[in-house]
Amino acid sequence: MRAPKPQVWTREYSGGQVMRIETHTAGRWHVSGDGALNVPVSPTCPLETMQSRADHLARGRAVGPWRRVCQRCDAVMTLGLRTRPDSSPGFARDPLWLCTQRSCDHAEPADD
Repeated sequence: MRAPKPQVWTREYSGGQVMRIETHTAGRWHVSGDGALNVPVSPTCPLETMQSRADHLARGRAVGPWRRVCQRCDAVMTLGLRTRPDSSPGFARDPLWLCTQRSCDHAEPADD
């Protein structure tokens, strides 16, 4: 299994606690949140394993789904179709994670 691409995920829990899962260019997962340690974890762990680990560390009831977050502005991202920035306009649109903040307009590949 290959290391995950840089990405950030957050989830809210009862009591206002927020857990954050992220990877950086080194590909190591980091889980952090209110009172949770920011411990790097093997880059070969799947996202679902990291989400389960964060849920366990939170020790609270989740009040929302896991959300992908823009690495540039921390706004929520959604899956959508767009021509990849590295292709010409004549190519087909691919699924990308799109930032919901209009001023940011950041997109990340959905093939992770």
